[in-house]
Amino acid sequence: CLEWWCFEFITLMSGFISTNALAAQSIVLQTISACYMVPLGISVCLGALTGNAMGANKPRLARMTSYAGMILVMSLQAIISFFVFICRDSWPTMYTDDPVVLHIVDRTLIVTALYLVFDAIQGSLGGVLRGSGKQYLGAIINLCMYYFKTIGVRDAFLRIQS
Repeated sequence: CLEWWCFEFITLMSGFISTNALAAQSIVLQTISACYMVPLGISVCLGALTGNAMGANKPRLARMTSYAGMILVMSLQAIISFFVFICRDSWPTMYTDDPVVLHIVDRTLIVTALYLVFDAIQGSLGGVLRGSGKQYLGAIINLCMYYFKTIGVRDAFLRIQS
């Protein structure tokens, strides 16, 4: 829920800038949402596998599963981020043909490509924490990090606009 609120806040702030900024933010948000589906699935699997290993009193297996999952998610998300970076000029044309919006999205997707890797790591580690029974710790970390992430994305978006 917190992540959704942060994205809604960014959308609201974009609307105050201009309609072009709002259109660009909508395209970037759709890109982030589509690219997050792979780490989301891995996060659910990591939560289940880690929880099963911990329940079977096999902490070593849980740790190995977590490491393997993190390597998998970082590798896959690096590939996805690479394609977002490479296709940043053609991908947005599926949504609009407005040159101003396309320029904003092109510049924003550079930052977004890097963001996707870190967001995937955070999401997958959340699955590990849920599987380990440490949801409270994950909630506290998310609360703090989404606050800073939202401010950082907002500031980067405002800099791109100027």
